[in-house]
Amino acid sequence: MEPGPSTSKPFKDFTSPRKKRKVSHISENEKNMIVNVFKYVQETWPVDKYKSKIDMKKKTADILGIGKTTVYPVLNQYKECGTVKAPAPLIKRPNLIETIDDFDKSCIRKKVHEIFLKGEMPTINKILQAVNEDDMLPNFSRTSMLRMLKHKKFKEEGRPIYYLDETWVNAGHTVSKAWEDTTVKTAKQAFLEGVSTGAKNPTSKGNRLIVVHIGNEKGVLPGCQWVFENKATGDYHETMNADGFENSPAIL
Repeated sequence: MEPGPSTSKPFKDFTSPRKKRKVSHISENEKNMIVNVFKYVQETWPVDKYKSKIDMKKKTADILGIGKTTVYPVLNQYKECGTVKAPAPLIKRPNLIETIDDFDKSCIRKKVHEIFLKGEMPTINKILQAVNEDDMLPNFSRTSMLRMLKHKKFKEEGRPIYYLDETWVNAGHTVSKAWEDTTVKTAKQAFLEGVSTGAKNPTSKGNRLIVVHIGNEKGVLPGCQWVFENKATGDYHETMNADGFENSPAIL
């Protein structure tokens, strides 16, 4: 049965409920569609069910599957002007990253490498402090700096990242556990019987072997081990200098 203004028979609305779609920008054609659907509801649907224009506007929104807050402004505009206007073009405001030129991006990258050269890990706080303290660079928030580093793709260039670490082995190194004679109770008893009281703890005196290697989550790199004898008595880190690395081309 075609819908009409007659009220002689009860009207049954078999329209299935529709999921309202999210509307962020309405074109001129879509506005005209809203007006045409409203006119159709106003002219053809039962007057006893849709007595006011508010009800008709709600029905228009239900038919189109959009919200009432989208329909009302369009119909109000049509009522005042007799037509609908095209929406104003959206102006996208550039974000901070888009306003920074290649020179500033290069300076930020240099700040990161300067922290590396100090022997420190370039954490977000250190990078943020170094950049914001430079008067020649714009100030960043923590969120903007994270976006900038992600934009620069420091860890997303597809290159494998390896880590270098070192340890040392003392000449007097002993294992932590050993078999001992439990019948010997005191050092005096051991002296009188001519036996030992067990292995002595290392004194950390004497020469050391420095072991250097490179690897990542997949394991160590074959052929990149660097083992050398450190005859110095001080901190072994001082022995690991540029000359030593140049003599180990596998690491470089």
